[in-house]
Amino acid sequence: MIRKKILVVSLVVFVLAFVLLNFVTIYFFNLPFSPVAITGKVGETAYVRLYIQGGDKVITIYTPENTTYDNNSYTCSGLGYPKCDDYRYNLSLNVSADFPLEVGDSWKYSLYDLKHGVYINQNTVFTPYTSVPFVRWGNLLTVFANEEDGDWVNESVVFTIDVPNSAPLIQNFSEKIFVCESETLESLDASNFNVFDIDEESFATWWTNYRISGGRNVFGLVPRPKTSNYISPFQIISGERYPLDKNDVGDYDVEISVIDSSGLSDTNSTNITVIEINNIPTTHSGLGLETIYMSGANSVFSYQFLVDDEEDGVSDDGNLFFNFSGALSLVLNSSTGVASYVPVEENRNKKYLMRIYATDNALASVHENFSICSGRGYRSDNITIHDEFILSITDNNRAPSIDSYSPAVTSFNSTSTTVNSFSVTVSDADLVDLYPSINWYVDGVLMEENENIPSDDFDYTFGCGISGSHNVTIITSDGLLNDSVTWDITVTNVACPVASVDSGGGGGGGGGSTLGGICNEQWSCLEWGLCQNAERSFRAKSLSPEDFSSVKDLCAQNQYDDRFCGFQITKCFDLNMCNNTEMKIPRPSEFRVCYFTENPNCIDGITNCHDGGCELLVDCGGPCDPCPTCSDGKKNQGENGVDCGGPCPYACEAESPFGTISFVLIGLLFLLLLLVIYSLYKIFMIVRHRFFLVGGKRKGKDKQGFLSLCLCFLL
Repeated sequence: MIRKKILVVSLVVFVLAFVLLNFVTIYFFNLPFSPVAITGKVGETAYVRLYIQGGDKVITIYTPENTTYDNNSYTCSGLGYPKCDDYRYNLSLNVSADFPLEVGDSWKYSLYDLKHGVYINQNTVFTPYTSVPFVRWGNLLTVFANEEDGDWVNESVVFTIDVPNSAPLIQNFSEKIFVCESETLESLDASNFNVFDIDEESFATWWTNYRISGGRNVFGLVPRPKTSNYISPFQIISGERYPLDKNDVGDYDVEISVIDSSGLSDTNSTNITVIEINNIPTTHSGLGLETIYMSGANSVFSYQFLVDDEEDGVSDDGNLFFNFSGALSLVLNSSTGVASYVPVEENRNKKYLMRIYATDNALASVHENFSICSGRGYRSDNITIHDEFILSITDNNRAPSIDSYSPAVTSFNSTSTTVNSFSVTVSDADLVDLYPSINWYVDGVLMEENENIPSDDFDYTFGCGISGSHNVTIITSDGLLNDSVTWDITVTNVACPVASVDSGGGGGGGGGSTLGGICNEQWSCLEWGLCQNAERSFRAKSLSPEDFSSVKDLCAQNQYDDRFCGFQITKCFDLNMCNNTEMKIPRPSEFRVCYFTENPNCIDGITNCHDGGCELLVDCGGPCDPCPTCSDGKKNQGENGVDCGGPCPYACEAESPFGTISFVLIGLLFLLLLLVIYSLYKIFMIVRHRFFLVGGKRKGKDKQGFLSLCLCFLL
């Protein structure tokens, strides 16, 4: 009886040790403890086949099959379900061949992405009945098997992986943007961001796919060319033709929203701060060489230093401070810049270099982050500018002269886009080491002025779309007398190129730029107004019969009953202020139909506008609670975790099914080893006591006893 108990205990301990060791080694090392093991996963099909060699060599691809795999058919190894972080989707590659294979790397495969027309893998070695990553949409899989002492044989299959639509994500977004007065947002990298969409959708139609709210008469939103299949770049703009000015200074809370074709969305907010700077005063005086006589006419120098300043107005306002430097003592009004001088005998036939200065006032209040602007070269303290001129006092003034000029022919033809080059050399017999002014005019408009230089070059292009008779004139002057040359030019029109910019429709923003001197509109629109009842508006005569008829037709197309037929209006602005007679980019529609309800609110089940804003989706966004997104830090909209899984493009962290019991397994294994050791010891002592002599003499022989002893040591 004791011997039978020993055998039973030994067998039980052996089986427990074998099973536990196999489980632990497979779990931690993916290898069986025993030399032979049955492996696999629950639910997988095992294949056992016998082949008779002969005829064509055949590779059989069991999976993937020529079919469409939905989100229940594939796995993302170690990445969670149902979305994969690397946007690759794992399927088991189960294949066999009916011919002997070469020892070693006998299998390989190539994968061709049918949607994008590129190879993902080529000649990649694999082991049959293992998982392989494939791509979304169309896959062309070619499997190769290396015949023993022969050639590679191949077989192909085409299949599709169908992945549920995912929400777009706004990325690389700046939550705070600082822009200095006189800049444009286009000049800042902070105004750029991306919309990531794993579904490779495009977001390039205003209002339909994206919108901007807040600061809508100052800022707009435009798409930029795609940088990859997944990435759609955008930029918040302020109008590249006209920089932000004093009226734009302040803080703007701006919300960016993007919606895909399935109604999934993402929203992000930023604060744009336009920081005030002290603008540099601008002079319009154009002093050069000024000449007066000792007596008689033109014997008094009289001049006002004309200055414009963004903050302090013009010279006459008395907000600027004027001063001068030079050998002559001018009579100068320090508040208005009016200067005068009457020559004395010691000035006769002399020339004097003079400067008049104008200084503005520092900013009364400096923004706490002004260091951002000072780092870009802007100032908040007072700024001084000056105008330099030569005052010549003489008894007998001679006119300056143009000594040479080019082109020598003063009448010629030119196309409107040709660069016309002019040059001139001047002198004045009354001046020593000094020169008269050189001023260039086009059609009577001053284009360039120069002081105290002997020669100058001037290039001018009339620009596309210009034609007819025009002229370019050079005038050199000493302040009293002058000399000039005029070129008469017949200009032939060259048509302007058409800007290649998506025009889109609606009012979320508009693409635009200045190309070759052409001003292209950049549209930005206000939020849509409250939805108005079309019937009531028509009866109140605020809607014309033509518009009423159009609204009713559109409502019918949207299957809105007459009682609920409404319309909305908005206002769109050209941030570039082009004022084109014929618009290069059409103005977005400022009128649309809507579903009318008496009291629009956040629980009416309608996407509408109320309380000063417009909902992004049904009863969310704008004046309502934010719409659920994959970046809101909440588990909602069917997500498997917080902002992961479900409609979100990122997978949740994979959970190991046995992760929580790994330490328990180790503990059990340790206890089992102690139990085995203890059992061996007890069995050995029992056998020794029963089958061996006490005091050195054998008590008896028993084959079963010895077998039990051997079994103990085998364990």
